[in-house]
Amino acid sequence: TSTLSGNPSQSTHQTPRENATKTCVSRDEKSHARGIMPKPSKKLFKQTPFLVKVLLFLAKFGVNINRPPPPLRAIALFVSAFTLVLLLMFTQRNASFFTLNGEKPDRRAIRCARTFPQVASHQLLTAQPRVTSGGKDALDYLRDGFGVKNYDIDAVQLKDGALLAAHPRRLFDRIQKDAKEVTLKEARALGADERSFVSLKDLIEHFATSTVLQRKTGSSSPVGWKGVSRKTTWLAQEFGKNVGGMSSNAKRPVGIDGMFFGVDLKGDALNVENVVLVNEYAKKANVVDAVSYYVTDPESDASKNIQKALESSFPKSEDRIKTTWALRDVDASHWETEKFTKENLERMKIHGLLPSAKFDESWYSKAVKESNAWVESWVVDDLETALELRKKGAHAMITNVPESLIEGIKQFCMNGENFDKAIAALAKMRT
Repeated sequence: TSTLSGNPSQSTHQTPRENATKTCVSRDEKSHARGIMPKPSKKLFKQTPFLVKVLLFLAKFGVNINRPPPPLRAIALFVSAFTLVLLLMFTQRNASFFTLNGEKPDRRAIRCARTFPQVASHQLLTAQPRVTSGGKDALDYLRDGFGVKNYDIDAVQLKDGALLAAHPRRLFDRIQKDAKEVTLKEARALGADERSFVSLKDLIEHFATSTVLQRKTGSSSPVGWKGVSRKTTWLAQEFGKNVGGMSSNAKRPVGIDGMFFGVDLKGDALNVENVVLVNEYAKKANVVDAVSYYVTDPESDASKNIQKALESSFPKSEDRIKTTWALRDVDASHWETEKFTKENLERMKIHGLLPSAKFDESWYSKAVKESNAWVESWVVDDLETALELRKKGAHAMITNVPESLIEGIKQFCMNGENFDKAIAALAKMRT
């Protein structure tokens, strides 16, 4: 008896039968406890303080706030969490990088693309049937799918003074009347809908918000567009980088980070009131440096009056849109290259030149090298003309067919700069 009472281990020893009985009792107690304290409701969970939720979550992984982890382990956890947050932020802002990286063109093709002028869209015309030409949708499509950041926009004035972003011929084809014969309401009723014939004010605002602000705050990687080759989008981003254009390191007096919005006020629409109005639109949208208007004779009284009105309405030069000189090969006076000196253009307050693609190489050499002006050529609708302007050194080229022109340049660059192979590849794509 003394041996049993003096041996604690023997006094606490339990048989397997007793253990089983105890387990059953324990389960019954837990079941009874759940009956007394039911699982917390969703409403109760929502009312629980956030800090308590965090502690409960950490407890699932064995974290005990009453027993803090060693310093090295705590530092490792903090660094891991911080790295995870940075990775998530990078992935969100550069999602297109991961989808496009595997489809980037080779270095040779990229170097080739950089020697071509930028491609500018005339009238926002597209060949994509699912995208309406002439409006905001077309601007987004050309920007995201083909890297187009340069726009040559025609504008007409209606009977009631409204300014529409449209070429007179395109508007006439739609409503069968001249712009001066209809008001905005009548034009809409005749079929000039807002998607294809947007007001000039709305288009400038859309250009500012969707292009300039995205460029300043978003990723530099191309966004892409469904149905457009990723390599096409990538190569288009490279145009103009090696020709001293606005997207290169050279500082040009027109444009914001390679983005440009040229306004061609047609006919009677080019007057003092309308140019001042365009300037007001641009200033309100904060894109003054990217907007320009065209004149064919900067030394005419009409052009001088417009310049005086701008200086009067906007005394600070940084608040004024720029003047671009449109030059036609059919005008003999426009062949006189001695006018293109930097000093003379500054005297006439000309910041950009808009010459015909038909001017010869010596003319372009003078205009590009001596003027220090932005030189944007028109009109370029085929690969052969694009190659000529590449040789002439133009900074940009205006086209009615941006998709096919960009695709042609892509095929040229990806086929070892072989013109015949590029044409053959384009023909194969069309069949």
